Amino acid sequence: IIFENKPFNLPELLDNLKKVMQYKIKEKDLNFKLDISEDVSKVLIGDKLRLNQILYNLVGNAVKFTDTGFVKVRVRNIGETSDRVSLRFEVEDSGIGIPEDKVGAVFGTFTRIRTKARLFEGTGLGLSIAKNLVIQQNGKIGASSVLGQGSTFHFELNFEKGELSQMVKSAKVEERIEVDQE
Repeated sequence: IIFENKPFNLPELLDNLKKVMQYKIKEKDLNFKLDISEDVSKVLIGDKLRLNQILYNLVGNAVKFTDTGFVKVRVRNIGETSDRVSLRFEVEDSGIGIPEDKVGAVFGTFTRIRTKARLFEGTGLGLSIAKNLVIQQNGKIGASSVLGQGSTFHFELNFEKGELSQMVKSAKVEERIEVDQE
């Protein structure tokens, strides 16, 4: 996998994620909350698409395995230098939870959770893909859970700090490329 290194707007990415998930969230009447610490840079330089894939898998699972209650996405600054920032993303839910002895296994390929009532749909690839995308970017991923009370999935990634002016330049370059292709 080749990772891109382009400027993107983090709050915009998270807002789009919420919009994509909105139908299922409303259908289940879940409380969905985005919580971005004030000290998190709004513009980051990194692979927006891969970050979105990771979050989509984690939030999608949280919504899938939560019938009542909430899903929260938190972003925290866990360290920075003058030009780089380390962020911790957490996706917490009040869903079915995972047995303690199975928490480590959920990142394995084709692993699915079974309950007496039902087998949840899906291929069992989402968390494995998310883990691989995080690790290939030199990040860390993990989970904690209490059966019947919910789960928290977290990952840490490093990004370059960006500036709003880079977003404008990047948008103009992409716009010019699209016009040239027509």
